[in-house]
Amino acid sequence: MRSCQALFGGKSCQELGDEYGYCHKHLRQERTLYNYYKSQECRWKEAKFEAQREHGHTDKFFQAHQYITTAICARRLHGKIFYPGDECSGHLQYILQLESEKFAVEWKVFEEGLGLVYQNEKIEEGLENALTKLDLECSDGKLRLADLFSSEHC
Repeated sequence: MRSCQALFGGKSCQELGDEYGYCHKHLRQERTLYNYYKSQECRWKEAKFEAQREHGHTDKFFQAHQYITTAICARRLHGKIFYPGDECSGHLQYILQLESEKFAVEWKVFEEGLGLVYQNEKIEEGLENALTKLDLECSDGKLRLADLFSSEHC
């Protein structure tokens, strides 16, 4: 077996990795972050549909923007921590697609005469802190990242 491939806080993990390349702690964190960004993407799609259906409701576009921004930040953080130096081109292409869709939402909000506050670094930092809490507070694996991190607070 080789050592865990996670790079958390800029430091390599020294524990032994399993067949997936992670120690128990980092495998749990990797799966949790993966499931979190997938759930944010689902929420993004639902919110985007609602925003398009309900013309003139900019709050729906703000909500959609928050979900897609959080999904993008979580995907980037996932690659940074769990696949350092080995990012998949398909993963990067999907992030670029999400960025393009995010721009379309931003443009719609701009057309309504409003603006958005960009907090990508704060969101990413909040996610990383939540992953640390997950490790400290979740011995049974039942606590979800969403319980520890709420993008609405960023």
